[in-house]
Amino acid sequence: MPFDTERFASEIGLYEARTEDVPVNGLRAWFAEGEALVWRVRGLTTNEITRANEAVSKNRDMTKIMAKLAGPEKADAVQELLGLDGKAPDEAVRRLNYLVLGSVEPTVDHPLAVRLADAFPLEFTVLTNKITELTGLGKVPPGKSKPSGSDQMSALPSPSEISSDAVSTS
Repeated sequence: MPFDTERFASEIGLYEARTEDVPVNGLRAWFAEGEALVWRVRGLTTNEITRANEAVSKNRDMTKIMAKLAGPEKADAVQELLGLDGKAPDEAVRRLNYLVLGSVEPTVDHPLAVRLADAFPLEFTVLTNKITELTGLGKVPPGKSKPSGSDQMSALPSPSEISSDAVSTS
């Protein structure tokens, strides 16, 4: 059975990004009371994946560029703030960009992604893994319902829940 290129070409513009709500119970302190403890993410496009991959090589060159523009002292401070110090592993740089590009709600800029990755590495990894998974599934074809995300993944316990459980069972 041959691939129906005409139908594909006529429908492809109607496809929508896959989205999913990911539980982030460890970030409870930053949600309003009564709000669902979820972070909505989406799959990336090829252009976005390419931009994230290119950020890896840009990160390697950032130290040289910033030193020339701002001088060595200021360059270090600016790079540290932005998480672009050339010292971050390639995979971390890629994932930081995935989070910036794939976050629907809340929206995320690079400094926030760096702070989240540093302070809450588990939530950061779960979110970027979900973005990668949704990307791999492709967009949602027209007429298909998008998953709600409500039962796609079990919630992660927050560090305070783990600590309180350990205290109460001793």
